Amino acid sequence: MRGRVPADVLRSRRYAITAGQCAAAIRRGVERDARTVMTPRAGWILVALARLLPSVVQARMAAMNESA
Repeated sequence: MRGRVPADVLRSRRYAITAGQCAAAIRRGVERDARTVMTPRAGWILVALARLLPSVVQARMAAMNESA
């Protein structure tokens, strides 16, 4: 009998990428001499939030870390 996949895993799966996609993003970053490579691109939203509201992001990350 197989169990159900936890809802947290299903939600976070939409941001998952393959190793090949990750390698391609790194390669593009190296070719462009990029200082930062973010993949998936939606991660830039987190970067922007961390720059605008660092204490809020740090508090949320700490809360997520405690629940893991």
